[in-house]
Amino acid sequence: MKKISIFIISLFMASSYMFSQDTQNIQEKKAEPAVKIEKLAVGTNVDKRELVGESTTFSSDTSRVYVWTRVVEVSTIPTTVDFVFYFNDKKVDDVKLDIKGTPFRTWAIKTVMPGNWKVELRDAEGNVVSTSEFKVENSSVNSEVPASTTSEDSTETTSTK
Repeated sequence: MKKISIFIISLFMASSYMFSQDTQNIQEKKAEPAVKIEKLAVGTNVDKRELVGESTTFSSDTSRVYVWTRVVEVSTIPTTVDFVFYFNDKKVDDVKLDIKGTPFRTWAIKTVMPGNWKVELRDAEGNVVSTSEFKVENSSVNSEVPASTTSEDSTETTSTK
């Protein structure tokens, strides 16, 4: 009887371990982004579908930035990507753009104010594909959280095959 009990306990522990490994593998597979990019960068303009004035630090007179990416592979077409903006560690905006093929260049224009910024590029499932941090220098102290996307903010997409 004692041997049977030990066998049942061992069997239970082994199956629990195997189940936890399967669950972990499923979670790891789910976290893999459905989009692959060549680059995510921030600049002062876009000209002929290319980023201009790429930097991670912008002067205090910068009123807007362009967040640009080149998507090189997607798991399904069409799909979307999300530019999620953070100002001083607070989420302030979320810009969703359509991806209609690969390769595909797209960008979002964001009105900014002095402070620390971060933008996350996420796939349609919400997985973070890439992150870019930048700073708009401060000429005077201003740490207010900016309003969400205004009519001055815009987005554009373009296919480059």
